[in-house]
Amino acid sequence: MSKRIRQVKPRPSNLDELVFEWTSESGDNLGLHAKLSLLKLLGDCLYSQYQPFPEKPNYTDRLFAWIDQVSSVYDKKILFELAIWLLFVGSEEMISLYRSSHAGIVTRWVIDQANIDITLPSAAAEIELALKATFFGSIAGMDMGAYCRANAIQQSYRPDFREVGKIGDVAKLQQYLHSEGYKRVVAVEDYVGSGTQMRQAWTCLGQLNAFPLLVSPIIVADSGAKVGRQLTSAPNSWFQPVLATPPESAVPRFVRVGFREHAFNKRVRSLLLRVWNKTEGNIPTQPLYGPFGCGGVGSLVLTYLNCPDNVPPAIHHTSDQWRPLFERAPRKV
Repeated sequence: MSKRIRQVKPRPSNLDELVFEWTSESGDNLGLHAKLSLLKLLGDCLYSQYQPFPEKPNYTDRLFAWIDQVSSVYDKKILFELAIWLLFVGSEEMISLYRSSHAGIVTRWVIDQANIDITLPSAAAEIELALKATFFGSIAGMDMGAYCRANAIQQSYRPDFREVGKIGDVAKLQQYLHSEGYKRVVAVEDYVGSGTQMRQAWTCLGQLNAFPLLVSPIIVADSGAKVGRQLTSAPNSWFQPVLATPPESAVPRFVRVGFREHAFNKRVRSLLLRVWNKTEGNIPTQPLYGPFGCGGVGSLVLTYLNCPDNVPPAIHHTSDQWRPLFERAPRKV
């Protein structure tokens, strides 16, 4: 009597085969193919801009490897969907935000501070002079050269206020600002998540209270915005971000009371906890702050410059048991 030979279905070896397997099992799920096409387009046109580790594999290969390291189909599909939910700010978008920062928020604030009557014929010249008397610096290490070039700001020194507060001389900075005729200070940053570095920068910024101060992150998470508003409750200071991301763009450790969270965020939170041991690995190499990143923020926002450490480590951390989707270039805290 002949025995039936059971055929073993080969494992998918790439993203196309994986999605094909899912759709063939579920019948008609054309939505998955549309999402795959979108991710491929984003991988070619946007995610290829990601600067850390230029020798990294292409995006679709990374995405497949990232998804394939969890065992259940349920978890694989959550990671696939999560890749679509990430908000990635590319280089052109960031330059546009830099210009919106300067032409919109900063200029309006300067007009108010200098008490300029914009109905007068002399208004444009007065605004230009007032902007030249405004000193710009980063909250915690942003590339101020790119910001200044985008906005034609001619400024010899472009300090990092967090750095000045830690290892610099705030008194010398104050003396310089007075001697050069600066009348106000603007602190910007590409991205503020938990607000921890903004608090550290306040060691310097809080001492510049002789100058009106505008703290204006380009992008700020909900947690960072709360810290910013708290810090700038001090006299002579203002907090106005360019883009405040909504609570829906994060999967935090804890959800505030009364907030109706999207069902998918709950599934992501559960997954992040399930894969935490693999994500952390057996040989810790850098601070991870837990499954939801620094401050428990769980942000789903990253930029072409780097992946912030308040994004869940499952997205950016490499361990002996885990490969990330957007590997982060870390720096010492």
